[in-house]
Amino acid sequence: MRSRSILYAAVAVGCVLTPFCLGQQETAGQKEEDSRLAQKVTLTLQGESLSDLLKACRKQTGVPLSCSAACADQKVLLAVKDYPLGDLMSCLAEWLPGEWAAQGEGDKKQYRFNPDEEMLAKRRAWWKDVEKLMALADEIVQRYQRAHWEERVQWGQAAQRSSESSGPDETPMRRQAARMMAFLPDSYRNRVIRQTRIEQPGYYPPLAPSEWFRAASLPAEAQKALAGVIAANNEVIREREGREVPYPLPDPQAVSKAVVGFTNRNGMIDLHMRVPGSEVQIRADALFVDAPDDSLRIVTQYTDHRPLERLAKTGEEALEKQFGKEAARLIEKLAEANRQTFWPPAKPPSGLPEKNITIELREKGAMPRPIPLPGLLAQIAEKAEIPVIADYYTQRMTLTSTTSAIRDQPVEQVCAIFAKRFDYSWKAHRGALLWRNNRWYRDDAFQIPNRWLRRWVQAVGSVRQGFPSPDLDIYAEMAAALSPDQVRIGLRELRAERESDTIMWNRIGKHLQSQRSLLLFYASLPPAQKDALKTCGLPAQALNPQQRQALIGAASQEPFAPEPEAILNSVVRIERAAGEFAADAPFQLVFLPPSED
Repeated sequence: MRSRSILYAAVAVGCVLTPFCLGQQETAGQKEEDSRLAQKVTLTLQGESLSDLLKACRKQTGVPLSCSAACADQKVLLAVKDYPLGDLMSCLAEWLPGEWAAQGEGDKKQYRFNPDEEMLAKRRAWWKDVEKLMALADEIVQRYQRAHWEERVQWGQAAQRSSESSGPDETPMRRQAARMMAFLPDSYRNRVIRQTRIEQPGYYPPLAPSEWFRAASLPAEAQKALAGVIAANNEVIREREGREVPYPLPDPQAVSKAVVGFTNRNGMIDLHMRVPGSEVQIRADALFVDAPDDSLRIVTQYTDHRPLERLAKTGEEALEKQFGKEAARLIEKLAEANRQTFWPPAKPPSGLPEKNITIELREKGAMPRPIPLPGLLAQIAEKAEIPVIADYYTQRMTLTSTTSAIRDQPVEQVCAIFAKRFDYSWKAHRGALLWRNNRWYRDDAFQIPNRWLRRWVQAVGSVRQGFPSPDLDIYAEMAAALSPDQVRIGLRELRAERESDTIMWNRIGKHLQSQRSLLLFYASLPPAQKDALKTCGLPAQALNPQQRQALIGAASQEPFAPEPEAILNSVVRIERAAGEFAADAPFQLVFLPPSED
């Protein structure tokens, strides 16, 4: 299983730095030792990194502030006005948490922030357990599918004998697709099972098969069923478009030239089909739902902690019976971690302004969008006149509500509402309001560092008309830098200032998901080979063994690609895709015969 990259790692602190606390235990002598910390700062930041926040503080006060690489990319929401720098440093140490280390004497001191090592260890341990559970879930779903495939085959054979047979879906296209599945040789069935993509939470549709099969290689009965799939799909299109369809439909008689692929998402098998000479993409969804039940998908959807907690409540004995002893242990361990909050609730909360405030939940305008959590917290800072420090995540954290505002409520009540709905902890410290995501150990891994985003925003440009499409090198750079989770959540759920930019990044993320193998193959090449691949073509024989294997993997996602032996004897070129297919995959590999020279 591909490992997920965690954005932060622990680093050693140099021995020349003296750690100290700017919290409640700080002595008056420590305060007086550096009078510069009494300077006041005014800052409003949303989504800036901790390193950029410290640079802004240094610019206003002249105090050298820096942080460890382990927390430099942590994104922050900050709203402070005329707030002492020493108090802000104390809040950051309480909030992340961590400690400041000083170097130098008196007004010449430099300060470096280091995150708490126990916090970093907790994050590493949580993801290690997730990896173990995902590996076990992969075994569970494959074992279940093999045991229950015969039942599905019998249904498919019944569908061949009777048009009235019942099954997972009664539409003609899916009935024909199920017939085809019944006639797949065991070798193909096992390959479909092995393509299970359990690491992708179920709310995203599968984008593209990881491998395409030539219909001509399937048994005659399976090809006959595929011809029925094409005919049934054409009827659906005619009903949708009217009898006069403005584009050519695939010919059922050309089935022997078609290619077929499968996506197997959490045990839900979808059929994909493409026919030469047609830009119509054929897809029959959810032919067989082969996961034991919804519990398996709950296990694999680690992006939401609540379903996992509900599963753990079924009891140790039930979990062991369904998933095995080790998986049951991991489910309970992860659920226990997810029950914890960053800070225990304060009883009663102290240090809050005693006033009522109104918080708008939707933007102004004809089609108001819900205001995400950072915007809601910024309103608290403004209307309660209290400094706010919070972590910042690019996911679209919005409050689902039929009302447009929370009106005339005490600050404490407003904070309690947001903490419960967004799964956050909050506390007052040094006259400021601190907020922390209770699932920080999970969500940190989904974020994309601002230093990368700034470069890509500049390279892609802003949306003016339609959607600009980044060039191949930018796509490849993104694919090589980002983990699948960062693409799926950090990029596809990125909320930009303009809705059109939000849609654009979602589309780019979709391309990165569907063409990851191709982009990683391209990214692995030296500059000269990249240039050849984009222009005159690159002989496959010029690649080293590792690159050839990567090329075959990338080609397996290309419809109508040659067999592996032919690929290795061809000249390969990468081109922009055209037509309807380009919406899902902007690039395609072209295989040319080798030059006689």
